[in-house]
Amino acid sequence: MKKKTKNLVLHIFLISISFCLTYLVLNVYLLNNKYLEVYFVDVGQGDCEYIKTPDNKKIIIDGGDKGKGNKIVKPFLNDLGVFLIDLCMVTHFHDDHANGISEIMDNIDINHLIIPTCKNEFSLHDNLVNKAKIKKINLEYVSANDKVAIDKNIDFNILYAGENYSKNNENNNSIVSKISYGNTSFLFTGDIEKNIEHALLKRRDLMSTVLKAAHHGSNSSSALEILKKIMPEYVIIEVGQNNKYGHPGEKSLNRFNEINAKVYRTDKNGTIKFIADKNGIKKVNVLRE
Repeated sequence: MKKKTKNLVLHIFLISISFCLTYLVLNVYLLNNKYLEVYFVDVGQGDCEYIKTPDNKKIIIDGGDKGKGNKIVKPFLNDLGVFLIDLCMVTHFHDDHANGISEIMDNIDINHLIIPTCKNEFSLHDNLVNKAKIKKINLEYVSANDKVAIDKNIDFNILYAGENYSKNNENNNSIVSKISYGNTSFLFTGDIEKNIEHALLKRRDLMSTVLKAAHHGSNSSSALEILKKIMPEYVIIEVGQNNKYGHPGEKSLNRFNEINAKVYRTDKNGTIKFIADKNGIKKVNVLRE
């Protein structure tokens, strides 16, 4: 009887040790395999990207047009359990990028707001700056080659921020930024057009895994010369169904095809989610195939 009891105790002890070792190994694996999640949110004819960093920091880049912040972006974030944004960036002050951010500021806590220096007169700029002051949100204007410190696991670099200022074309005042996690990177291009793309060609840090197509895939952006410098595996076009602008342009689509990039579109695929680690894209989820 005593021998059976001893064997039972030993058996339980060994199971406990095995469980503890499994738990330890699993936790070490998870600690060493943190993921970067990037969502291209379907806000119709406009841009909105949500990023969750490996250390669980939350970033929003643009928020779509009027009504999209309240009706789409806020419910989307709340469904993910997100009620605080660590960093919010407005690429430029066109309605289909900045209006939704203004609405988000009314409904979700934001710690830090990044905007481009605005030399044109935009009520949206004044609106965002005033809200940031009232809500005590840290406001920052960025320049090319600035580094955004938010998560030690990633590099968040500003490549362009309206340095080639255009009075007549706000698209070309867009912030261009890049988030890198090991060998995986995402390039966010706002609405820049070909002349700014050309100015960026001298940079050596354009190559990226995923490209957010500039200006909703318009023919006036995504020149073949810069696409060959970026060489993305994936191109994301954020665009509304049957939009009046004819986006994306057929010429741009042909150029994406020429570099053999996999193209996803919010008008066809809905919200697009990338899960990545330091070695590459692990999974792509879409609402519609």
